[in-house]
Amino acid sequence: MPDIGSIPLWVANELSTAGQTVRNTAIQLTQDLQDLRNQLAPLAESWDSDSHNYYDELERLWDQASQRLFGTSGAATASPGTTDQGQVLAQEGVLGEIAHALDVTWDNYVLTEGANTHIWQHQ
Repeated sequence: MPDIGSIPLWVANELSTAGQTVRNTAIQLTQDLQDLRNQLAPLAESWDSDSHNYYDELERLWDQASQRLFGTSGAATASPGTTDQGQVLAQEGVLGEIAHALDVTWDNYVLTEGANTHIWQHQ
């Protein structure tokens, strides 16, 4: 019987950091949205009342979508680039949930492969 420890099992190393990659992307998107908000603010102030009101409504919808995606503390109105924000993104919003699920999946995979290897080594 072959030594199970010598049989190569290949799983991309990137999978081990997939959760953190999602978190980092969420932080970058939050920063990009804040930059866009800052760039649009002076322009929006110059619009007539109807245009400005229309923009305000779209911005409200943008904020709602951002809160669902990033969580309440990771919304585009938050201060971008802080460590606290990255920690919050790890917990909140759809992207935080996806990142957490990726972390759990990787951990479960590693534990299962370790258990399987242990079982086959003792047979």
